[in-house]
Amino acid sequence: MPDETPPNIPIDETPPTYEDIAADESVPPVIREHAERLSSASGEIAKIAVDETDSLPRTVTKKHPKQKSSHKKQKKHLGYPTGMNADRERQAGKIDRMIQLTGLDEALKTEESRIEFIDSLTPVDFVRLLREMNGVLLNIPSSERGLTEAIQVSVEPGTRKILEVHPASEDKELLLKEVLEKAQGMIDIEDKSMILAVGINAVHPFPEGNGRIARSIYYLLMKGYRYGDEELRALMGKSGEKIISPDPNLIRPGIMGNFELDMGTHMYDPKTNSLIPKISPIVVDKRFGTFRAKSSELASTLRYQEVSLILSQEDFGCIVPFLALLSDRSGTAYKSLIDDKGKLFFGIDLFLTKASQEELDYFYEIYRDVKNAYISILLSQLSLGKDSDQILWPNHDGVIEKWPMAEIMKAHLSGKL
Repeated sequence: MPDETPPNIPIDETPPTYEDIAADESVPPVIREHAERLSSASGEIAKIAVDETDSLPRTVTKKHPKQKSSHKKQKKHLGYPTGMNADRERQAGKIDRMIQLTGLDEALKTEESRIEFIDSLTPVDFVRLLREMNGVLLNIPSSERGLTEAIQVSVEPGTRKILEVHPASEDKELLLKEVLEKAQGMIDIEDKSMILAVGINAVHPFPEGNGRIARSIYYLLMKGYRYGDEELRALMGKSGEKIISPDPNLIRPGIMGNFELDMGTHMYDPKTNSLIPKISPIVVDKRFGTFRAKSSELASTLRYQEVSLILSQEDFGCIVPFLALLSDRSGTAYKSLIDDKGKLFFGIDLFLTKASQEELDYFYEIYRDVKNAYISILLSQLSLGKDSDQILWPNHDGVIEKWPMAEIMKAHLSGKL
């Protein structure tokens, strides 16, 4: 059994602070910007200012909604199932009607008109378009259409392993604005289409249907609109991702690797040619099926559930505790560290059992800034084209070569990979 006494933290001889990261010109600007926003934290919650343009204020902790019976009557709209139970083929057919009623059929006629359409969109128009497409695809009543209000995760099929925690609901509208602006900054229709499709999937604005919307937008912008297009309908079907898959995780390892080095949360191991986290998350007591909070009231809050998910995801479980410890080495996070023969581990259950509301809020704020910075870097890399960072990737003959990340994504979407 490892020694559970909180150790001195041998993270680095001179561990980087947020001020260090913000002042380091070798660090990408977007990371410096987010580090600067956190630089005021010193043992208490960071007072992160909300930009005046942010129409979505940072939320306070809310009670976690009670679980409803799985035997409830299936929700319907106009006599047909809604949401994830919606009839894909029936709803895909309704996209034709939506496109014609909104005049999109004219905007999508030629490559020039499609470029003009993208460049003329405002952030409000863009979000409205996505909301309406999602509503049609999932048969959601107009009064209930909107961006998701809950934290979302992607889970490995057949397991409970959390592959990714998506951006916080409070940040989705601003991130979609950034996606649109990056696309509008490109000249070529292929680059614009790629950034929009991959960006929508990365932001994950809706509980269901994000992939269908991303695939549809990419296809419509690249090939235009034709009434009754069977290929477009196929993209909205269950096997649509096998045809086109604008998946940001395709280049995630390359972006996350550089990101982790820049943030100082990982170190390069030349023996294994891999990145090693300076702090690794673990569950100390395997009997914890559901993490227990300091009080039953805290365990029922949405914030507690959110932080539980964040710490259970491989990347964030390493990054968030490390960054929290840079500014506070005396709280529950520090007491949750375990030194096992020189390797540092962060006891997820130890932290969640004793963390205060303020500490949970602080962890959540760090996650938000890190996730937003990651997406900003993803969009920046996609916009750089052939000048984007290179990662190892097999060419057409199966030979491993260095490829620019943006070119990998472009070749993947066009079916050349």
